[in-house]
Amino acid sequence: MRTWWRGLFLAGLTASAIGLTGCGEKPKPRASGEKKADEKATPGAVVAPGGVAISEATAKVASPKGSILVRAESADTKLDQMTADSHINDYKVVDSGFALEAGQTVLSFHDGTVVSGNGKVTATLRSDLSGKNPLPVLESAIKTRAASAGIDFEFKFDRGRVDLVNTAKEGKVTVRIHGPFTSSDLVLATPGTRVVVEVYGRWMPGTQFAVLPADTKYTPENSPLMRLLILVLKGEAEIIHPRNSFRLIAPPGNAQIQAQSRGDTIVVPEHLDAVPDWVNENPKDPEVAKHKPAIDKLASLLAKEPDAEKVFGELGNSKDPVERLIAVYGLAALDELEKMFILIRTTRTPELVDEGIIALRHFMGRAPGNDQLFYKFLTSHKIGDRQVFTPKQAEAFIDLLDGFNEEQREQPSTYLYLLKQLSNERTPIRGLAIWHLSRLVPEGQKIGYDPTDDAPARELAVKKWKDKLTELKKLPEEAPAPKPPTKPAAPKP
Repeated sequence: MRTWWRGLFLAGLTASAIGLTGCGEKPKPRASGEKKADEKATPGAVVAPGGVAISEATAKVASPKGSILVRAESADTKLDQMTADSHINDYKVVDSGFALEAGQTVLSFHDGTVVSGNGKVTATLRSDLSGKNPLPVLESAIKTRAASAGIDFEFKFDRGRVDLVNTAKEGKVTVRIHGPFTSSDLVLATPGTRVVVEVYGRWMPGTQFAVLPADTKYTPENSPLMRLLILVLKGEAEIIHPRNSFRLIAPPGNAQIQAQSRGDTIVVPEHLDAVPDWVNENPKDPEVAKHKPAIDKLASLLAKEPDAEKVFGELGNSKDPVERLIAVYGLAALDELEKMFILIRTTRTPELVDEGIIALRHFMGRAPGNDQLFYKFLTSHKIGDRQVFTPKQAEAFIDLLDGFNEEQREQPSTYLYLLKQLSNERTPIRGLAIWHLSRLVPEGQKIGYDPTDDAPARELAVKKWKDKLTELKKLPEEAPAPKPPTKPAAPKP
């Protein structure tokens, strides 16, 4: 659905009001720690920064039925932690005017709109149909919170892009945005002020997966790298954060900041001469024209069919390749990994496998601890009565999903590892290995290795890959065979 490689190499992006730190730090191994003391999401109340319980404030859905799905959290569910037992039927398609309560996940694949309880803030959840967005936005989601005293709209930013607009009749409005590790207030100075806020998480290439204890406390160091982008499109806004505050104005001017959850580069407002092209969806853009009909069809189907599982099943069996891709992304967005695996496993469409890899990376990067949930899923995943992954195979699968950093891509041991994985007993691992090899070594793409072929055909292709990697000097040099010891000359008589 987009050119993923620009997302894969976003490490150089000076992208955190998440931490309002900078970038440039090398990926670190995931570490363990203590459990985070999250707030309880009690219906009707939320704990404000000062520790005072504030009464619940509602918001309303303002877009047509089919544009937004809502999942209610139980009273004892922690707002900042993914649940391992969430399923597609937990999400309900809602109509315009639906009243949102605190503690609900609001998900949209494109243009779902919510209005704050007091009517002063409009929030539109958007996705990137053109593929030009600096952060790969597949879908967007927020978790509603009751508004604290002096706050007009408050939410936990789960993922994606939210366009915020001051729709008050007069004066400023304040939006409180909770991130994975901290929170910030965004003040929209005057009516009509419009601000884009984006959050995206990614386990960096080269990261080594490790199983963490159940009581782990998630910190920036043992979590995916979270990136934040705030861009003022119209008017003036102020970002108020415990560490820093920024004043931004629409272009031309200091209109944007980018930040990330790790690093020590100082974040400063960026001057823009004009609003970037990626902000506004151009219907004449070839990529938009390609994907918009399928997104519209998804919304139309969801508006008619309350069972979202049937909707994504229909799109997954579509003859339209874009609709099949939306099915893969949609199942991952709704945490239905089992159904997504079945869809990928039963297809012969290469694009679905490629986009499934992207969707899984996206899932693991959405929130701290999602990689641990994914590991639990892999080690419990079965086909019939047969367990698909052993713990070691699950770890290898996740490492392959994360990919390789620049240093690793230069190391012969990386290519030897991938070559060996072409003979792994598990098809998904073989598939990921050839996915990497065919991109790292384009010269070998004509070899025609298929991870689903029978063993003899695969062995023949593996030999060809070994010959190609040897020819390109990608493999470690083999040590010369030791020579037999020289026998001493027989003594002369």
